[in-house]
Parts: sequence; C-alpha cells; structure tokens
Amino acid sequence: MTRRRLSRSAPETRPSTVALAFALAVIGLLFVASPRTGARLFGLGSQSEAPDLFRALGFRDLGLSLMLGAAARDPGATRAVSGGAAVIPTLDAILVARRRGRKGLPALALHGLSALLLAGNAVRAWRRSVSGR
Repeated sequence: MTRRRLSRSAPETRPSTVALAFALAVIGLLFVASPRTGARLFGLGSQSEAPDLFRALGFRDLGLSLMLGAAARDPGATRAVSGGAAVIPTLDAILVARRRGRKGLPALALHGLSALLLAGNAVRAWRRSVSGR
C-alpha cells in the first residue's frame, strides 16, 4: 500500500475581497475621523448629535475590513464573512429608509450597493469552493 501525498497549492488571494476590505477600511476611518461627515454619508444628515455612535459604526467597518482581509485566501471563510456582512448594509438601509424616507435615496443606494457587492463576493466564493478553483 503506497501513500500518496496530497499536493496543495497555496491559496490564492482574491482581489475583489481585498478591494472590499480596503473600501470598508477607508469608510471606517472616515467615520472615526469625522463622525459628522460619516453621518451624512450614512444617510442620517449632519444634524446627528451622537458622534460616538458614528465612530462606533466606523469601528464596526474597520472590524469587518480586518475579517474580510483575513478571509481573502479561503473561499469558505470569504463566503461566510461576506455573506454575513451583507446583512449589515441591508439593515442600515432599512434604518435610513425609516428615518429619512425619500430624502435618504443617495444613502440607500450606497447601502444597497454595499450589500450587493458583499453578497456577490459570497456567491463568487461559493462558486470557487464548488468548482475547486
């Protein structure tokens, strides 16, 4: 009985996941450095009187960025992190829609795009894991 050695090539880092991680890091840093600007970008306007809440959102985005970056080499981890993270901008969009209505359309588009990119990244990772590439 001979033993066969399983050849495993080094996992390949996916640029799309790294790009999403970078974008989340930039957004997170913006929220931490300038909560009022972050509030406008988020869709709740600059009148927010809770700058620490928007800093917390920045820390959340920085954390997601680190998780995505760490998961970028493993399709299973990418799928889990991206899929789970897609829920966050979806819920953010619901919050903005309830608070701002039509006035929040630009922010709703941004939250929707974020959710679609994260969900799409999860689907791509799933396809890679199924196809073995």
